[in-house]
Amino acid sequence: MSYCNIHIELLLIIGVSLLAATENPPHIIYIVADDLGWNDISWHDSSMITPNLQNIADESVILENFYVQSLCSPTRSSLMTGYYPSNIGSQHKVIDPNRPHGLPLGLTTLPEKLKETGYISYAVGKWHLGFCNKDYLPTSRGFDKFFGIYGGCHYYYNHSSSEHGTYKPGLYSGIDLHEESSNGIFKLKGAEYDGVYTSNLYRKKIAEYIAEHDPRKPMFFYVALQQTHSPVMVESEWSNLYPNVPDLVRRNYSGQVTLMDTMVGEVVNKLKEMEMYEDSLIIFHSDNGGDVKTYASNWPLRGDKGTYFEGGIKAIALIHGKGIRKTGYVNKGLFHVSDMFPTLIESVAGGQIADEQKISGSLYTKHNMTRKFNNPETCNPSKCLNFIHCNAHIYLNYVEIPAPEPNGTDIYLFNLDADPYEEVNIAASHPIIVKQLMDKLDKYRKTAWTFFPPADPACNPVNFEGFWSPGWC
Repeated sequence: MSYCNIHIELLLIIGVSLLAATENPPHIIYIVADDLGWNDISWHDSSMITPNLQNIADESVILENFYVQSLCSPTRSSLMTGYYPSNIGSQHKVIDPNRPHGLPLGLTTLPEKLKETGYISYAVGKWHLGFCNKDYLPTSRGFDKFFGIYGGCHYYYNHSSSEHGTYKPGLYSGIDLHEESSNGIFKLKGAEYDGVYTSNLYRKKIAEYIAEHDPRKPMFFYVALQQTHSPVMVESEWSNLYPNVPDLVRRNYSGQVTLMDTMVGEVVNKLKEMEMYEDSLIIFHSDNGGDVKTYASNWPLRGDKGTYFEGGIKAIALIHGKGIRKTGYVNKGLFHVSDMFPTLIESVAGGQIADEQKISGSLYTKHNMTRKFNNPETCNPSKCLNFIHCNAHIYLNYVEIPAPEPNGTDIYLFNLDADPYEEVNIAASHPIIVKQLMDKLDKYRKTAWTFFPPADPACNPVNFEGFWSPGWC
């Protein structure tokens, strides 16, 4: 698939290949929010208290057309490999803790590629790319250290979840909180952890990892925040910041947003304390659209998490720091999360991608974001028609679409230039375009595959001291 002939522009110079040859590659701080709504940030809604992200945004490039997948695991698999999820078995929903699968083991991950250029990699937060076997774990996929959860969510105080996460009880329940390093894998429990709000544990560990890192070596830090994923639980000091929000759930959700923002600010402050900030490239975006069931707001976009309307796949995103030529503006070029993989490896770290990984289209997205960075009009979404993310959207046989058309159609076509909020379905009046997109979709379906095995009772946490753990597949 080509995004406007793959000429994806960004008025940036990011990467050692575009910096002076004597400069070292920057530290890469990659922060992913969880289920953050499009309207739940201060530059879209001034009532949201996100001063740290706002300060960063004021000196950043805001990526206004940055697209992701509609759910957690597909987006994270694309980020970590550079592949479209449909071609690596990750296009289905999410990786459940009771199913024996994960990110395919034959794929080289982002931290593995960065390690080739000398990066030390850390991860704190949510993994959600499989754990039934040790080979799926973060430290087996390129990270030197990891602290966080293997699944998609857990209760923030007792750190437990069922095979359905926190959405409903299930056959199993276990604790999901682990730390990994060269010293082994550790199940975390005891007074230091029990009853402590998870994000407070993350805040401490993030500061610890940054402080212990040798700043002479490039660092890749993947900060995979749990905010604002359900359950909507937050300490009162955060929810009390929104006394004028009458609904309790929305007030707690808003508090989660501000806690998330505070954590981002603490990352920045720690980098400054360790004199690493000026040598850091910071990337921030959400993994998918906000979940309206937890009172996230994607207004004025249509749809939410789990749908392929703009509200489900268009993410808040920015890029800030070392190597950026122009800052303080909104870039409307077209990007997908998979573009980050080649951009970071080649243009930031100065690494290389094997020729067999450079296949454009069905296997690999070789879209380096620094291409044609001096031409802001190269891929303006209003000037090109393309599949999925430019002026046309098409949705087929998707059962969770809200507000269906009166005639019950399952085909949706929108002109995003004239109708950015997807209010008018023009499929019936444009049959030729629909046919062209149907043909494209059929072509992509031929290369798509999935591996979604049945649940395996061997996952039962009672077999592993009450923890969701590897060792059963």
